[in-house]
Amino acid sequence: PLAQMVSPVLRIPWFRRLFMPVLRAGFVRSGFPKSVPDSAYVETMHMVAGIDFHRHRKHLEQMDAPCMVAWADDDPLVETSISMGLAAAANPGPRPSFSEGGHNLQKTMAVELAEHLKRWWMKG
Repeated sequence: PLAQMVSPVLRIPWFRRLFMPVLRAGFVRSGFPKSVPDSAYVETMHMVAGIDFHRHRKHLEQMDAPCMVAWADDDPLVETSISMGLAAAANPGPRPSFSEGGHNLQKTMAVELAEHLKRWWMKG
């Protein structure tokens, strides 16, 4: 919802210049490095605004394959309730959750995720 409101106004050059410090600070507070260029933050907002989460969930419910869903409670971008909802809708599979790990579990919890996948694979 926030991205859907902000994305259109970021296309207005004078507003983008005015709003960039706030946008940048929000991303940095969420754990992104200060070295990320402003254009990447703007593009991220446009991409997120374009995600149709309802349709994504419908596709997830229609999948005919096992599915691992993992999340961290301290993810600053995706609320735990969203991850848990998707996990409930997805086909059975591992559901590792972590109290810490942020938004990029594939980096922060790579070893732990690999262990979950390995145990899952060995059962099958």
